[in-house]
Amino acid sequence: MDRAVVEEVCSLKEARKKVLACVRAQSYEVIEISQACGLVIAEEIRAPKDIPPCEISLRDGYAVSAGDLSGGGSTKALRLTGAITTGDKTDISLTPGSAIKITTGAPLPGLADSVIPYEDVEVRGDLVFPMKPVIKGQYVLRPGSLATRETIVARRGDILVPTTIASIVDTGKAFLKVIKKPRVGILVTGDEVVEPDYHSEDMSVFCSNRYLLSALVKNYGGESIALGIAPDDEEILASILEMEHLCDCIVISGGTGKGEHDCVKNAWRRLGIEIIFDGVLMHPAKGTAFGYKDGVLFFSLPGNPLASGISFVQLVSVALLKISNKEFESPPELVATLAQSLPAGKDGTPRFFWGRAVFQESELTVWPLGLEKTDVLSQISKANCIINVEVGAKNLPQGSCVAVHPVCLSSNLGYLTLFGQ
Repeated sequence: MDRAVVEEVCSLKEARKKVLACVRAQSYEVIEISQACGLVIAEEIRAPKDIPPCEISLRDGYAVSAGDLSGGGSTKALRLTGAITTGDKTDISLTPGSAIKITTGAPLPGLADSVIPYEDVEVRGDLVFPMKPVIKGQYVLRPGSLATRETIVARRGDILVPTTIASIVDTGKAFLKVIKKPRVGILVTGDEVVEPDYHSEDMSVFCSNRYLLSALVKNYGGESIALGIAPDDEEILASILEMEHLCDCIVISGGTGKGEHDCVKNAWRRLGIEIIFDGVLMHPAKGTAFGYKDGVLFFSLPGNPLASGISFVQLVSVALLKISNKEFESPPELVATLAQSLPAGKDGTPRFFWGRAVFQESELTVWPLGLEKTDVLSQISKANCIINVEVGAKNLPQGSCVAVHPVCLSSNLGYLTLFGQ
């Protein structure tokens, strides 16, 4: 990318714009449809024919012609002349005054227009006696009622959810073109950071950021790749980044400040990574930085997990969605009502809080988490969204309306999440 080196603190809106300007569209791959849930489809799918192609029975029972019954009523016996089961290819037809035994999903015989369920008839030998009036067309699925020929079942760019996949299977497609998952390398920095199975009495810090960021990568449709833990050494950090990781994006946690141990940007300069911005006007995570080289996006996020997650949702998520051909200028958001007040912040800087939102009496209500400086981890573990307090907002009393960005860490469709208890 041919642009002069820019190292500046910018607004969150400007930061997102700069990130999105660097994103390259991802190529596609062909996969088996059972593996496609949550991915973005790269082709248009149309029904090749009417679905179903013929009249289908919706119940186990008897195929009949309603006209054979007096006024559609139940005053006439019908003679049983055959049977059709699901999957049969048959050219048999009803004869006047007859009925044919049929199973759910089987094609109706010729001249039949209705199905009587087993429980609505009495059978005596080869005679069938309807016990209720028969309405023409009852329990029959008409040709093309699910989809007519050339109906668009899925559009290029759609996110493949279970119902979409089921609809595509009904067209006979077994393999799909989908946008490749963005590959995101996650590198944690810090001399004090250790793996979770490391046991020590010193002041070591477990690398919880890696697991938080990995979950968020999955949440926004990506594939995370652990690049390990790097010490506070710009030369070692540069050597790790210089390796061929085949990543579309690399996220570094820690080293965003200006102290002597904050060596991320120095490592970037060693490698010729262009620093697009170095700091964002937001709280927390003001130290977030972004770089670019040879099509790879580089993010430097705070070492504090709570701030790191917020920075990821506000900036990295929009990049991952655009790589997957789903472009958002900002994280998708909903409007919620505050269940408790929020303190005032600095004018000119948007503030973000982890929150838990639930629907109550058809209204989305959100509780800010972590405001009390005790048991913060147990509070944040319940989070399913991030609360956005706009620039210049003062104290927000209970009942105020705020924007919330859904974050469901149990799903890779977090940007579509509906809140629940």
